[in-house]
Amino acid sequence: MEQAVRLKVYGLVQGVGFRWATRRLAVQLGIVGFVINETDESVSIEAQGEEMNIRKFITQIEIGPSNGTKVHHVKIASVGVNPDYTTFKIY
Repeated sequence: MEQAVRLKVYGLVQGVGFRWATRRLAVQLGIVGFVINETDESVSIEAQGEEMNIRKFITQIEIGPSNGTKVHHVKIASVGVNPDYTTFKIY
């Protein structure tokens, strides 16, 4: 069953390739949506895909890629599925 979530990621997540690593992970898991830097130095993600893949995605986001990123906290909220999402974009 398809599921959609909004994540707000806090920590050292800007200027370290976090958005590109997030996109790579999303593509590997068949997840669509987007990732964007926020003015408060956090990163927001909207992701939708199969429930099992969303769980894997969230787990990996909480860990963070091993490229200098340091994830301190992730807020997670369920959102409605958006039929307009067909790819995973970086903004």
